[in-house]
Amino acid sequence: TDEEYREIGLGLYLRAAAFNHSEEPNCAQCFEGRELVVRARQAVRKGQELSITYAELAEASCFRREDLRAQYFFDPLPAGGRPPPAVVERDARLREVLQRTPRGLEPVAHGVPWSPNIGVVHTDVDGCAPADVADWVGELHERWHHATTMADNQCVLRELRQIWEMACVEEAPQWQLGPGHALRLHVARRGMDLAVAAECWDE
Repeated sequence: TDEEYREIGLGLYLRAAAFNHSEEPNCAQCFEGRELVVRARQAVRKGQELSITYAELAEASCFRREDLRAQYFFDPLPAGGRPPPAVVERDARLREVLQRTPRGLEPVAHGVPWSPNIGVVHTDVDGCAPADVADWVGELHERWHHATTMADNQCVLRELRQIWEMACVEEAPQWQLGPGHALRLHVARRGMDLAVAAECWDE
């Protein structure tokens, strides 16, 4: 992967293969050229196991668990178990949608889980948002998906900016993707990459 954890190739790192997955890893991995670098994210006690994540943490744990089951044949949670509190809190941020009310912007109950590969999940073990909110995020996903198929980077950048203005600015008329919503993060990351590559410093 590159510095943004996007896949660019395959490699076999025997010593790194000894790291186990954790939903709350105390280490993070990155690449410097072909060298795999693992750094501690926090203080580590003597004898404490070092762990990394095998999947994207900026994605709801329900999607990450599916990826882990499909690729690595294990589930990080025991049968019937609940995610750790930190994972529950992160999931809430990744799915948060805000609704404009007379009192200002307030979170929509349950939020809307989203994955770049799957899109919107309308039902979830923790409940689901009202259908009109989920449909709105679904429309944003369709525009996001369409943008990812465009060949011209300037067209992609324009489409991403329109999505941002529809869903991520303070002036959004009815709903707004929360600051940590997964779709918002993907739009921002891809848009910034394209803007830097095109030297569009005013975008």
